[in-house]
Amino acid sequence: MIDLNTHILPMIDFGSKTLDQSLQLAKLFIKDGITDVVASPTYAEPISILAYTKQLNVELRNRALDLTVHPAQRIDIANYNYRDLLDGKVIGLGQNIKTPLISIQNNANVLHYLDTFKEMSLFGVHPIIEHPERNISIQNNPDILIELIIMGAIIQVQSASLIGDYGKSVQKLAKEMLKYGYVHVLASETRDLNHSNGSLKAALKVAKKVSGKDGVENLSRNSSKILNGYIPSIVIPQQIPDKAIQRYAMM
Repeated sequence: MIDLNTHILPMIDFGSKTLDQSLQLAKLFIKDGITDVVASPTYAEPISILAYTKQLNVELRNRALDLTVHPAQRIDIANYNYRDLLDGKVIGLGQNIKTPLISIQNNANVLHYLDTFKEMSLFGVHPIIEHPERNISIQNNPDILIELIIMGAIIQVQSASLIGDYGKSVQKLAKEMLKYGYVHVLASETRDLNHSNGSLKAALKVAKKVSGKDGVENLSRNSSKILNGYIPSIVIPQQIPDKAIQRYAMM
């Protein structure tokens, strides 16, 4: 199993604070059935991310911990610049400049960034948007995601959202997004030792109830493709019914 979005690297981000914490996280990932994780810090230079990733993998091998860490980087949509991708200032998922991991602040209006996403589309960039189910503007209008998906966006729901750690409203939206085909990958976004709340294995069990065995296999297949530098096939989703959208606002 692959987790495409974690903060396992020590002393480089707002996740793990020490090497020992990173090793403890690795044990929890392994217990959850995960073999590969992507380290996706925000505030770090690529050279530092690559060096810390290499060092952590050496420590994991020395301790016979069967987990491989892959380097990547999370970019805030407000700071996105295509030139940074070309110049190697950003590490995309699968080390592919065409699949950068994009973060949008929960209180930001996604509509304000449509021109940025259109620019990505023109250059053949497929942004992987993390936890959009937690964004207020998307909660009020999930159809925004259809427009982004048409432009090539890949949607990543956070496992904690699907489990219910962010409340019933966010969980409901995450399930509806799965049901109607808005979700392409799941990831834990684990930051600390409280990993059980963001268990990817537990989230996949919920996903199976919503979208069936085939749906879960597709999520896993997409994660594998992205990790190996490929872009998964994207299908335009069905529109979430208006009645469901009204429920998010009421909950």
